[in-house]
Amino acid sequence: MLQQPYLSADAVTCDTVTPQSTSGVNAGVAAMLARVEVQPGKSVFYEINPPNRSAVPTANSPMITGDQVFPFGPGWKFSFLEAVIS
Repeated sequence: MLQQPYLSADAVTCDTVTPQSTSGVNAGVAAMLARVEVQPGKSVFYEINPPNRSAVPTANSPMITGDQVFPFGPGWKFSFLEAVIS
């Protein structure tokens, strides 16, 4: 369950060319969940990277639109790449 206030927040602006990642610094020792909000009308490919993993999102990665909640942990990072939907 999400708790209020949030433990931390990260804002990532991505495009269709260069994947962007969260810092991982903001996911503190109590982190268990992460809420991801994608701009209305947009979709993104994503990878969730615990420590010692550095997968880069591609067109073969999972894709999200809207808002989603994911399991998350201390030091984990999200990496995003904007999806082109025709």
